[in-house]
Amino acid sequence: MNPPQLPLDYAHAEPTEPTDNPPLVLMFHGFGSHERDLIGLAPYLDPRPRVVSARAPIDLTPAGMPGGYAWFELVFRPDGIDYDRHSAEHSTRVVRDFTERAMDAFNARGRTVAVGFSQGAMLVHTLVLNPLPGLAGAAACSGRDWESLFDPDRDW
Repeated sequence: MNPPQLPLDYAHAEPTEPTDNPPLVLMFHGFGSHERDLIGLAPYLDPRPRVVSARAPIDLTPAGMPGGYAWFELVFRPDGIDYDRHSAEHSTRVVRDFTERAMDAFNARGRTVAVGFSQGAMLVHTLVLNPLPGLAGAAACSGRDWESLFDPDRDW
């Protein structure tokens, strides 16, 4: 299969055990990494899904991290690290759009799992807690919650 055009650059791995209509695993890396990072896990997963690993849109080369990317801007304060709310809100829309388009392009609605690490995990939280039709599951690894991006009146 020729890789479809999607709104973010990405790496992909085809299933090693071909099946009709393979499931889809979408991966979202952490701050300072890139699309080739998490795709290295593909050989250790179930052999049936297609694996797609997206590259975050913010190039960190100007910040002294050539080859590194971020999903949203960080804010360094004396009391710790926070995130730029506008940048984070934008990234949630970008990841949601990418996920929807990838599910459609690979005919995998209802058979898609999102996996995120660090910043990517935070974005996976937004896909789960602001439900995305067609997403069958998620794994958020080493991220943190950010209540401010969710409906404050929601009954959890």
